[in-house]
Amino acid sequence: MIVYEFILTIDKKLLQNLHSKNLIRYSIFRDIDIYEFYMNEKRTIGCMQARTNTADKFCVSEETVSKTLQRLNSSIEKQKRVGQHLN
Repeated sequence: MIVYEFILTIDKKLLQNLHSKNLIRYSIFRDIDIYEFYMNEKRTIGCMQARTNTADKFCVSEETVSKTLQRLNSSIEKQKRVGQHLN
């Protein structure tokens, strides 16, 4: 399972509650919007232009879009290993 799919399994009210308690970043909501917009664009116009359009729509750099996509496309297991390494 990728991170994006996992986030979608979490109730939106719970996500907002976790954010209100500063347990998750608010940008997770923006990241989801970026991911979904990019995936819709990619279906019709291709990867490179989709990344450019997404960056323009959300007023972020293409690098930010790429990092967001990479983060949300990574597997849950990979994220666990990265988190364990940081501890």
